[in-house]
Amino acid sequence: MTKEEAIKEAWGELNIYISGHINNNGWLDIKPTQYSRIYDKVDILKFSNHKHSIRPKRLSGIENNNGWIKIESEADLKAIHNVNKSNSNKLYVV
Repeated sequence: MTKEEAIKEAWGELNIYISGHINNNGWLDIKPTQYSRIYDKVDILKFSNHKHSIRPKRLSGIENNNGWIKIESEADLKAIHNVNKSNSNKLYVV
């Protein structure tokens, strides 16, 4: 699952109409009283008395890849690192 797919799925699970732009880390800028019925399901960033950002709690850590890329094969490693193999078929991540 890609980062974009994870964000889309997490927001879809909240079953709310979203008016606004969700950024590439899953945050949505809102007025403080918007979506208050789902505050127990989201992380909240308070910028001021007039602007907050929210995102589903399951997206916590997505900015720094906190477990978001699942490595199942060497092909997955090549997508995120330079990979070298030795003659003994051991896999090294550089």
